[in-house]
Amino acid sequence: MEIFSLNKTSINWLYDAARWSRFIAILGFIMIGFLVFVGIIMGPVLSVLNEDMDISSDRFGLSSGIIAAIYIMIAVLYFFPIYYLFQFSQGIIKAYKTNNEDILNTSFRFLKSHYKFIGIMLIVVLATYFVAFGVGTIALIAK
Repeated sequence: MEIFSLNKTSINWLYDAARWSRFIAILGFIMIGFLVFVGIIMGPVLSVLNEDMDISSDRFGLSSGIIAAIYIMIAVLYFFPIYYLFQFSQGIIKAYKTNNEDILNTSFRFLKSHYKFIGIMLIVVLATYFVAFGVGTIALIAK
């Protein structure tokens, strides 16, 4: 069932959007690399700073190893939507150059996966904020 087709103007806009999404995805991969790098060096650097400054990690509630692990977990979580965005952009560019509808369909599947992942992450973050707000409110009322 064909609902509509894309004209040349729409295809050119889609191609331009794919080039920008590829640029954003590449920057995202670079940022993931920075997060992993910071996560790897965070543990030893914070440990040395804590020893040099005679600061107990118990005072802040998180050890340097946990902070480093959080950075790496954020990088892993961030990888998936960036990967989907990159695959979408590569597919659109390839479909544009080869006029291949199957590649176009596959790239739109990656775009759907990208937005689905972002949507689920947004729901989780909003739910976490809602729960934290509720717990904070209850804690204030209980005092």
